[in-house]
Amino acid sequence: MSDGESKKIGDLRVRTFKSNDEGLAYLISIQGVTIYFGGDLAKWDWPEWSRAKRQRHVKVFERTLDILKDLNIDVAFSNMDQRLESWAGPVEFINTVKPRFFVPIHTFGNEEWIDDLLMKDLPDETTVFKYERPGEFVIWSM
Repeated sequence: MSDGESKKIGDLRVRTFKSNDEGLAYLISIQGVTIYFGGDLAKWDWPEWSRAKRQRHVKVFERTLDILKDLNIDVAFSNMDQRLESWAGPVEFINTVKPRFFVPIHTFGNEEWIDDLLMKDLPDETTVFKYERPGEFVIWSM
């Protein structure tokens, strides 16, 4: 699929969003559940980049949040990277989109970052999946 495409196959609906890094981000709806997978779309604002490059990348992230905020997302997989002052945007994502369940991705094995995220002022309606090692899972029902 390409950026901005939507496809429906049976009960499955997929919508794509432009990434500000590699690939695409996906919004997937099936059987009444809406899942967002951000891939490499995040608030990439690396300090060594030029101001213009940071602004371009942040704008893509913010435009996507503006669309997602009205879509009632059940599960969201989005980036968290504490090498950046913005952490790549998980707090902004959660506070804007308010998914029911948030799964931090791209933590590079630094699952203790999730403890730091849980210390932030986040909406009560969002549960953050606090995994402690790669491969952990949770069974979640609506």
